[in-house]
Amino acid sequence: MSLYKLYKQCDIKRNPVTENIMVPSISGSDHFTFGFEFTPDEYKSYEQKIWKSFLKYAVMQHIMTDDKFIKIIDNAEYLNIKIKKVKFDFEPEYYEEFIQDIVNLKFSNQDILKETKEFLNVDGAKIQQLNVQINESNEIIHIFDDGCIFCNSNVNVKSKDFKKLITYITSGKMVQL
Repeated sequence: MSLYKLYKQCDIKRNPVTENIMVPSISGSDHFTFGFEFTPDEYKSYEQKIWKSFLKYAVMQHIMTDDKFIKIIDNAEYLNIKIKKVKFDFEPEYYEEFIQDIVNLKFSNQDILKETKEFLNVDGAKIQQLNVQINESNEIIHIFDDGCIFCNSNVNVKSKDFKKLITYITSGKMVQL
């Protein structure tokens, strides 16, 4: 199982920063959208290893927003993914029924989108995690609000659909290190 922090290199005139940092990584459709593998115990030392290069190469870290989560749900068919679970900062009313309808395949992506928006707007919930499945596999990818993703080692991180998902996730709001 692997945990990755997602980034985007803004200075594309330089070679990708991933060529200069020896940390296991994944990439999006291009090498300027990427994620570095880390373990939570070693995050501080990992961050110290990369921050100087990140400043030099104008690398931004990715943070998910509710709007970005909504866009992923709305574009699930384009991204060739199935929504498997939406986790909020608290369980809104009817949350258990919502999850059961997703699990039992009663909800389309548009139904999930509609219900998620209602939880956000009416109940004031915030999305913490979105679990998706790339249609070509049975493996689940967990997308977290802090800009990290978690996936099983069986996920094909070199597949076109996985790379497209990483690129899509990292397009949008970024935070400078």
